[in-house]
Amino acid sequence: MRDTIVTTTTVGKTYVSRGTQIHALNNVNLTIDKGEIFGFLGPNGAGKTTLTKILVTLLKKSTGGAFVSQYDVDKDAHHIRKIVGYQGQDTERSGYLRFTARENLELFGRLRGIPKKEATERIEELQTIGNFDFLDKYFVALSIGQRQTTIVMRAFLDEKAEIVFLDEPTRGLDPITALQLRTFIQTYVQEEGGTIVLVSHDMYEVESLCDHIALFNKGRIINQGTPTDIKKVLPSFYKITVTLPSPDKSLIEELELLPYEIIIENVHHVPDILQIMKKYSVEEYIEIRKPTLEDAFIQIVGGDNHD
Repeated sequence: MRDTIVTTTTVGKTYVSRGTQIHALNNVNLTIDKGEIFGFLGPNGAGKTTLTKILVTLLKKSTGGAFVSQYDVDKDAHHIRKIVGYQGQDTERSGYLRFTARENLELFGRLRGIPKKEATERIEELQTIGNFDFLDKYFVALSIGQRQTTIVMRAFLDEKAEIVFLDEPTRGLDPITALQLRTFIQTYVQEEGGTIVLVSHDMYEVESLCDHIALFNKGRIINQGTPTDIKKVLPSFYKITVTLPSPDKSLIEELELLPYEIIIENVHHVPDILQIMKKYSVEEYIEIRKPTLEDAFIQIVGGDNHD
């Protein structure tokens, strides 16, 4: 039996700008189960962050219903704030500049009602996310990546949080710290039984971490399911990409290859393509792969934008 932690029903959000109504969200329906990593994926301005802020009670919805752990986001905001962790995009204003990173975390712990000893121990545990030699530096002196890491760390500070919302958590992080954070997220779900909502533009990140994905565009959810489900919108094909240092005109004509990329929907044709490449002694410049989540994203969003 599914144990649902987030439910939305026909949620809408409308702004008025200079007398014009702007529909940031329109008829959004989804469910998120406990113990999963659920991804919000979509282009800029698609409604991902708007829905996230509604679910963590930082923004009022205009229509529909939304519940977190059976609490109504409008009527029970006080209860919801006790059970969610949240990292938003506004890193610059998310910490006190004249406090150290550690003092910021300790202050948040006190505001959250976490005993000092428990908060101190949790801060030590969370240092597995990355290199935290900056914790005793003032927030104002931290790099963008260090500030981002501190705010992500804060989202996990309360061990009693039932669900953690992360909005672009690896933005500004170096590759090693980003990898450590992804590993921590997986461990958090597997070992601590947590639930994560991950808002991201990073296709690799979403495909490798998320159990389910909601694909947003123009304020609507246009597709949702597992990464495998979403990729099923594409035909079964191999994508062959050829990058040549000195393109041979006759080869290009023979493959009708412009701009040096072809999609083969019939996998039985792949050997024929390879034979042609071998003929011109350029087989080492071939990359052959199956479709990715990025391919599906472009196909779905591109088709939706032309409707």
